[in-house]
Amino acid sequence: MQIMCQGQIERRRVSSASNGRVQIRTQFPAADFTLALDVPALRVQAKGADLRRVQSRRDFCGGTFLVEGKQTFVAFDLGVGETVIETTL
Repeated sequence: MQIMCQGQIERRRVSSASNGRVQIRTQFPAADFTLALDVPALRVQAKGADLRRVQSRRDFCGGTFLVEGKQTFVAFDLGVGETVIETTL
């Protein structure tokens, strides 16, 4: 899985990407962290809060998700420690 952070593709520790759940552990925060998932999601939650689905890249920003074809792009504030992203497919 590739994780994008502030426009650069970087690899991060992702402990699980199955059953619609991704766990990310990090030692630093990142505002508007962007994650690309290779599935089209109907619903996305970050840290237990629903993210708002948008229909265009122009509206894609922190706290939202965008589905394009078979991919879902998720943007949220990544905090220090563990962050859990859950998807409904």
